[in-house]
Amino acid sequence: MSKNIYTEFQIKELEKNPNIISASERSISYNPEFKTKVVKEYKKGKSPFKFS
Repeated sequence: MSKNIYTEFQIKELEKNPNIISASERSISYNPEFKTKVVKEYKKGKSPFKFS
């Protein structure tokens, strides 16, 4: 469980991201294709802050 508590504004902003399926006060659900891409790129040595 996340320690972050997102506001309604933050949730709406997060849900505008095509890589996010849904967001709530305490969780974010990511698109499966995005998660696969991120893991592959991470294994190649790419920084987690460079994903899009």
